[in-house]
Amino acid sequence: RKINTVLTGRVIKMLETDAKDNPDGYKAFWEQFGSFIKEGAVSDAKHRDKLAGLIRFETSTTEDGQMASLNQYVERMKEGQMAIYYINGPTRDAIEAGPYVEAFRERDIEVIYTHEPIDDFVLTNLGAYQEKKFISADASDLELPGDAKITGEGEPLPDESMTALCQWVKAVLGERVSEAVASERLSKSPAVAVMAGPMMTAAMQRLLQASTKDFAGIGSQVKLELNPRHPLIARLSQLREEDEALGREVLEQLYDNSLISAGLMTDPRRMVERLNHLLERAAGINK
Repeated sequence: RKINTVLTGRVIKMLETDAKDNPDGYKAFWEQFGSFIKEGAVSDAKHRDKLAGLIRFETSTTEDGQMASLNQYVERMKEGQMAIYYINGPTRDAIEAGPYVEAFRERDIEVIYTHEPIDDFVLTNLGAYQEKKFISADASDLELPGDAKITGEGEPLPDESMTALCQWVKAVLGERVSEAVASERLSKSPAVAVMAGPMMTAAMQRLLQASTKDFAGIGSQVKLELNPRHPLIARLSQLREEDEALGREVLEQLYDNSLISAGLMTDPRRMVERLNHLLERAAGINK
């Protein structure tokens, strides 16, 4: 036990020195052995904080392929920011094209990009770093510093119309969503799916889907947020009364699109059939 303690401490100290004095060399080391550092940060309670300081991630402010430490993130945090925000996705381009970073881009808040499904488990297990709590950008109860709402473009639907639309969306989608609400995080996308559970993220959901053969699916864990300023949502509100059959198809596609953005789509066959029908309507073949 004594040898274990001494050697572990010395290795960590060596890595800390290398990361400071030779960042390019440490980056190469991290790319080969970073998974073991993450494992240690989760399993070694005694050295957790020091190992967490050795973790590296891309962020919204780093160049493509470059990485930052949690210390660097904390040093760059905005005034009044009390949390470290992160979002999981297969690539940087995929993350930045998705709806989950819109609110952060509007407020110029740095977001950590994680690319391995296990990363969400690691950050959730760590809980916090330097007393800054880790919060996923796709959390359902996301609260950001700065303005409470994104202004976006265009006039939002009136509150009464938005409330009625959300009630209709919930009625149509049924148990597939826990609720439908007006979003305060979207500026460009019409809708976004977030996990309703406080400890569940889309990445953790994907990990469960991949690792559990009989996993029941997302069910009512998804909360669908609608952008009240988006023209498609405004049109959907009209279709609800003018042409409900078409409105239902548009809504179903919006729902599936949000699942795709979250990486939660498991069976696209019905979506393909619906898209073909919508294309026929758009082409004037089938009214």
